[in-house]
Amino acid sequence: MPRPRADAGMTLIEVVVAMMVFAIIASGIVAGMTTIARMTSDDRARVIAANLASEQSDLARAIGDPFKLVGATTTRSFPTPNGGSRVFTTTRTVSWVSSAGADVTCGSSANLFFMRVHVLVTWQGRLPSTAPVQTDTLLAPAGHIADPSTGAIAISVVGADGLPVSGVAVSIVPAAGGAAVAAQAPVTNIDGCTYATKVAPGTYSVSITATGYLDVDQDPSPTRSVVVTVGATQSVAFQYDRAATYPVAYAANYVPTAPALAAQLPTDLDTTFITPSGGFYDITAPAGTVRLHPFSPNYSAVAGALGTSSGTTTCAVVDPSAWPAATQAGTPLAAGVRAAPQYGPPGGTAGGFRLPMGVVLVKATAAGYLKAVQTDAGPGVSGEPQCTTKATYVFGNVLAAGTVAIALPFGTWTLYSGTAAAQTTAIAGPALSVPTNLLPGDVTAAGVVTLDPRGAG
Repeated sequence: MPRPRADAGMTLIEVVVAMMVFAIIASGIVAGMTTIARMTSDDRARVIAANLASEQSDLARAIGDPFKLVGATTTRSFPTPNGGSRVFTTTRTVSWVSSAGADVTCGSSANLFFMRVHVLVTWQGRLPSTAPVQTDTLLAPAGHIADPSTGAIAISVVGADGLPVSGVAVSIVPAAGGAAVAAQAPVTNIDGCTYATKVAPGTYSVSITATGYLDVDQDPSPTRSVVVTVGATQSVAFQYDRAATYPVAYAANYVPTAPALAAQLPTDLDTTFITPSGGFYDITAPAGTVRLHPFSPNYSAVAGALGTSSGTTTCAVVDPSAWPAATQAGTPLAAGVRAAPQYGPPGGTAGGFRLPMGVVLVKATAAGYLKAVQTDAGPGVSGEPQCTTKATYVFGNVLAAGTVAIALPFGTWTLYSGTAAAQTTAIAGPALSVPTNLLPGDVTAAGVVTLDPRGAG
């Protein structure tokens, strides 16, 4: 009897293997087709981008006057064949070209010859391997910016963050020689720039103004001097921004025991604000709020005249942080601490300074005027900083029969009473006490009182 033959056909394993091979081949084909489709779409987008770049270059040339040309970023959407849309971003940047062929900003003192207009176009879904479209165009002014008989002034204004500030008015006035400019420079453009051309040789004062703005020296209308020479462009740069508001609370460490004992301040009290770079700005009367250029990250502040505007300390004693930790009369004293630093954003309001001060209770038997004269370090006070430039502060007619509280910067003082014309009578020690000092005994019999910012160590 003959043997039966094996069933013809493929096993399950062979079918699975065949399907896997087919899937791999199909995946490659699909990936290739997808890549081709994306590249085709990207090529189509690149053509649109090239047209946009050419359009921007034509628009720049149509403006004609390079002094009116500024950087700009625009977006436009175009339909795609699949019914969707694609967004294109066009960025135009401008820079002057100097006689040496280098790109320079309006803040440069190099002679300005041409304006270079750079256009960059990118698009949504651009392949990583595809470069954006870029074009460059040169624009020449209608005439020489600085000819052999005149010069030019380029003014640039940036904010506290270093970014351009637009809309700032400029005034150019001859100071020595020169002549009135034919036309004042326009307000700064979006790049923070403006220009005055055809300026006669001489020295000029260039000032800027904008409502609510201050420069780094807290000046609302800063002025720079510039000397214009023939055939050259002179540059003037400003840092100018919207002022920030800083509330100020004096003698914040003092809690009066009765409303009548609220601390009174000198009418001519100095307050020093310390910038992040270490410069000092001093106001010479107490103020509930002060407006300052918005330096980042923050300001510190102390009651009293700490030093010069350049940041040179002449009276460290008024700064609580200058008082070191020490032991006095067997009691450890912790190092002094400034009020917490504060930052106010441009045009905004900071949290506010709570300035510690020394408070003296003065017992009087009659009405009168009061003044305080700063003296050398008090006897027996450990670690008191020095003060080379001493202050005198007046309080007006604050004395009366009874006790009055007055606030002063830290340090050592002698108090005098008298008439409106003169205060020459020293107030003796028994009439004085210092509630803000941790330790008693910082008042001499002669009335020399030391105000110490340090607490328990």
